Amino acid sequence: FSLAMLQFACLCWVHLDNSFLGSGDNSSGEPAADGLRAGLSERDIRLTFQTIPLLLIANMVFNFAYSMMLGPFYNQSCQMDLRLGGSQINGAVFNLADTLVIIVCIPLFEGYLFPWCERKQGRPVEAHQKLLLGFFFAFLAMVAAAILELLRRRSPII
Repeated sequence: FSLAMLQFACLCWVHLDNSFLGSGDNSSGEPAADGLRAGLSERDIRLTFQTIPLLLIANMVFNFAYSMMLGPFYNQSCQMDLRLGGSQINGAVFNLADTLVIIVCIPLFEGYLFPWCERKQGRPVEAHQKLLLGFFFAFLAMVAAAILELLRRRSPII
């Protein structure tokens, strides 16, 4: 958290003076013809900087949700029988499985599920529909975690 605040403070400090963007002779908003700004208008550069607060907020929300997920994974794994074959697997496998499911499911959704939905709807799948599908799967994950926790509490101590 402190590193994020330091980065945010540095960004604020650097952009107190945006004279390096300078409009120079080109105040019409047309792209500059030379240097670092070649192909970019001053408006394009300013719009890019306007996304920083949204990126910071989205990153903080994601990290909050991700850290809320990691705690229960490790707590559950400490109290579960993780013996597989003749050895015991590490509790970090839960986190690895989460990552692998994301890596496998995104191409499946983009390649098969969303095109199928587009054919059924007769129009492209919109971003908010994908977001709602993600929330639905998050809901299913919470239900599965609750069932797993209930089963864990009812099982005898090893």
